[in-house]
Amino acid sequence: MNKAKAFFAYSWVTFVIFALATFLVTVDAPGIVHAAAIGMAVIFVRFCVRVVEMEDGVEKAAVISFFGRPYRPVGSGLVLLFQPLGIPIERIAKTILLRECVIDDKMTAETKSKREGGKEEVVPVDFSIEYRPFINGLLAHLRFAKDQVDSAIKQRVKSLLSIRVHDRKDRQEVYHDLVAIAAEVQEEFNRQHGEQYGVAIRFMIDDPELPPDIAEAERKREIQELENERRAIEMRKLKTMANQLVREAEKKGQKLSLEQALKLIQVQLGIIKESRSTYGLDPGTLEAVKGALPMILSRPTGP
Repeated sequence: MNKAKAFFAYSWVTFVIFALATFLVTVDAPGIVHAAAIGMAVIFVRFCVRVVEMEDGVEKAAVISFFGRPYRPVGSGLVLLFQPLGIPIERIAKTILLRECVIDDKMTAETKSKREGGKEEVVPVDFSIEYRPFINGLLAHLRFAKDQVDSAIKQRVKSLLSIRVHDRKDRQEVYHDLVAIAAEVQEEFNRQHGEQYGVAIRFMIDDPELPPDIAEAERKREIQELENERRAIEMRKLKTMANQLVREAEKKGQKLSLEQALKLIQVQLGIIKESRSTYGLDPGTLEAVKGALPMILSRPTGP
């Protein structure tokens, strides 16, 4: 049951219950009189009870008027109204679903670099605002039409967002701090303007579409990372084969360094070109490793 500011309604109900209890205790009357008194009390209290029902699972709020003037907001559930003897001094003047609304928009803002003579000029930002009226702010919220609320929220958010982008050094720092910027704007709006418009917002910045120069740099970086990874895998395979070649040479009583084995493998695979035929090895070692090379190269080495 909603109790917010229901002073008159609670006072009236308390009075009815107190009067009934006093009558039942002090008046010596037939049972039918007592029953009638209880019935009258129930009717008087029933005049004061209303229900604000949810709709499709969405909470509904209502504005209670006092002599026709908006007075207090209440949420879904049982509501007490000051209606002595059925006189509607208080009544439900308006109901509203506390449904979440969404605003999608975009803007550009200057970073600190431009103001300091840097090369970065503007940062494009796409954002989404989800807002929902809250019960205690309902009177303030209903003073505005929906399009007025939407427009005001967008303008306040853009102003706060512009300030937060200005606080960052350059575009890269803005993109790095998107989550923090969104949280700062949301907290600041709810603190400064939430009660003014009777809403609480959830603010999100969409993943940015990178400008062409940054997008190209990012593409090159990703290509280079893939190339580095490929080379690292290739080098691990070459070292595995070189170690196998060293062990095969040792089995035949020959000494072969890992560096020499690695060079032999690379020459054999055509990775490097080498015109010398001995590779600095004695004939016995050279003959041993040449015999082992086909077997080593045919073994799977894994990724």
